[in-house]
Amino acid sequence: MMREGTSVTIEGVTAGYGRGHVLESISLSIEPGEMICLLGPSGCGKSTLLRVLAGLHPQEPGAGEIRLSGRIVNQLPAELRRTAMVFQRPQLFPWLSVAGNIGFGLKMQKLPPDLIRQKVEEALHLVQLEGYAARRPDELSGGQAQRVALARALVTTPDLLLLDEPFSALDENLRGEMRHLVRQLQRELHLTTIFVTHDQTEAAILADRIALLLDGRLAQFDPPRQFFTAPNSREVARFFGWQLLERPDGTLALRPELIRLRLPSDSPDPLCQDPLHGSILTVTDLGLRITSVVQLDTGQLIEVAEDGPRPVSPMPGSRVRLDYPPQAIVHFTEP
Repeated sequence: MMREGTSVTIEGVTAGYGRGHVLESISLSIEPGEMICLLGPSGCGKSTLLRVLAGLHPQEPGAGEIRLSGRIVNQLPAELRRTAMVFQRPQLFPWLSVAGNIGFGLKMQKLPPDLIRQKVEEALHLVQLEGYAARRPDELSGGQAQRVALARALVTTPDLLLLDEPFSALDENLRGEMRHLVRQLQRELHLTTIFVTHDQTEAAILADRIALLLDGRLAQFDPPRQFFTAPNSREVARFFGWQLLERPDGTLALRPELIRLRLPSDSPDPLCQDPLHGSILTVTDLGLRITSVVQLDTGQLIEVAEDGPRPVSPMPGSRVRLDYPPQAIVHFTEP
């Protein structure tokens, strides 16, 4: 099942429904064997871009070009693009067994029964479902059903794997297992993969690079670390949980995990040139993480997330000082 990785080039793609545009001039290049996460809030165009790539969008891109390993595919129907897609719901055929579901696409390709059986067995091994071939979809758990959907996508040896929020209906433990499985398989198969999610943590765990879409536009395309250390705009910083403080000279973005809560009597931090002052409004103690909401003397609110437990935690109403190192801040001066 191992294939040479496929490069993906998206240049100036604009697409929508009816007269409205959901995507506005999206351009990005994906390396062979790379795992990309399309990240953003609901309605930003993530799933639309995935469907455009798969050839499933009801209309051709209004503008732009899509190339797979250098070949323009705008006019190719979905069945000729060698892509495979896994949706939020497994969408298994209830009247077919697990083996029948996985092998359905191969049967449509009119492959010999013995070869179909061999490929199905290989796919079941990949997703760790040996022994499940004869089961029906209603005999599977949610995680098992998504493994079958993943096996059905992989068995056709696609050039490009597209995953549209495939784990959002699963509980957190199952989501963690499936993330690990997908990442492991993607690396083993050197399979170029695009994964849609609205969860920043999920994107950071899975992606080689994250493409953040906001209002149908590409806001930033970088490795996950960059979003937590060097967001390129206020909007990107806000989406990734930076605390934004408006000042006369622009916007100060602070990384909440790096802010240190101090009592006014504590020794000053020599690395912090401009500490903040205020009063605690609320404290939420989660054991390993303590979150405090502080109202600054300017009236603005800021959230501080500290690793716990602390020997002594300031209580609501306490006056505090907020220290932070230089790497905890980004200053935006442009509107």
